[in-house]
Amino acid sequence: MSLLSDSRTPEIIYEATQDHFISGVFPYLNQVFFIDSVQEHQDDGNILLKQRILSYQLKDQSVQEITGEGIYSICGVRDSKLIILNSRKYYEYDPSSKEFKPCTSGFTSFAEAHPGWTCQAECIQDDFNLFTCFDREESNDFIYDTFVTDRDGNLLGAIPEASLGAFNFQMIRIDNEEYLFRCSRTTAPFSVNLYKKADLMQGIVDPITLIAVEDINTDLNNGYILPNP
Repeated sequence: MSLLSDSRTPEIIYEATQDHFISGVFPYLNQVFFIDSVQEHQDDGNILLKQRILSYQLKDQSVQEITGEGIYSICGVRDSKLIILNSRKYYEYDPSSKEFKPCTSGFTSFAEAHPGWTCQAECIQDDFNLFTCFDREESNDFIYDTFVTDRDGNLLGAIPEASLGAFNFQMIRIDNEEYLFRCSRTTAPFSVNLYKKADLMQGIVDPITLIAVEDINTDLNNGYILPNP
């Protein structure tokens, strides 16, 4: 629904089905990028997932295809370019020139420094990165710490037990200070924390706990209102 229009009738730009759905939405500038996902059922009973990235142009209300088929994640923005992960390889998309090409930067060097890990960049900004990693060689399991690096991929610190959050994380700004808004990995116990970005850049992990309960289903089932400080 446009906030600039007098019409209160929502415009349908995408209709999902059981096997055709959106798996990610990322607004940037005058576009809304989203991952268009299709599940194809194979004769052997397996399901093949095919994805492409589309963008909705706010100005002319058109939808454009950005990439062909792959398995995608939109990781963030660096130097005014969208950073996209596809099959463990990073790409950048320039909304101005519409160029889509392989990208080598700090988040690539961090993965190269840990050849036994599969590193997923969860958040990429101009000056820092957040990574969740899977240990393929030793534990064959996720590493539950979230790793913080600078722009060039140098490790600054790790946030204990912060990977695979129960809900999505966000970077937010409060009084001109940036924070990482993060839910805990588990729902029992469950917590919601803020991490000051300036602290993380110094290797300091000192969270501000907004909510902490033993079990989200029993303790927050009736809703919770955070008081205004």
